[in-house]
Amino acid sequence: MKLVHPELEFSIDFSEGSITSIFFDSPSLLRKFLFGFLNQYENDEGSFVLSEDGDEISLQNNVSFITDSLCFDINDKRLTNKIQSQLKAYAISEEMYEYTVEMLAHLDRYSERIKETFIYPVANKESEAASLIKMLNFTIDFDYENELEKLLEYMNMMHDICGVKAFVVLNLFHLFSIEEIKVFCENIKLHGHSLLLINSGSLISDQPMEFLRKIIIDSDGCQIF
Repeated sequence: MKLVHPELEFSIDFSEGSITSIFFDSPSLLRKFLFGFLNQYENDEGSFVLSEDGDEISLQNNVSFITDSLCFDINDKRLTNKIQSQLKAYAISEEMYEYTVEMLAHLDRYSERIKETFIYPVANKESEAASLIKMLNFTIDFDYENELEKLLEYMNMMHDICGVKAFVVLNLFHLFSIEEIKVFCENIKLHGHSLLLINSGSLISDQPMEFLRKIIIDSDGCQIF
């Protein structure tokens, strides 16, 4: 899988375990890149082309864009919706069907008791497995030692549960040391994820980073890779 854009002289490799970092010296060029990428990420329309085996595929469905690696919501809508869907399927599976039917019967008896005590006639829909799972309000809940471990776990879940193949993270080098990011990237490769890091500024872009592919776009728009 790779990502290209008509104004970029290079393609971004999104094959398994690949890691690329782009450093923008110019804030205006960074904004232009981000606005274009974000618009296509949200609306699936733009000049970026994501392809796999020569066929264009959706940026929305195959990429996760993380703009804040410290305060992102691990229970984001795309992930929780997928989890809810899988839990609903499990609730009516052969293994759980008897338990689910029993619980729904309890809920129906409970609702009848409530209706009997109310002074006006009221009605409600018969309980279903989908409404039962929604009522239980399952969310992701796990312990992590640091923010990069949380980010890696989020990527693992997005890959395994939602089928996301590539991740784009903004300004990771502004928040963590090169050594921390190196360890993080080693774990990324172990899990087979592909990663694009987008960064502003050139303060650290000249330092050696043998653990990833480094691309610099200077203030004049020259692309060094």
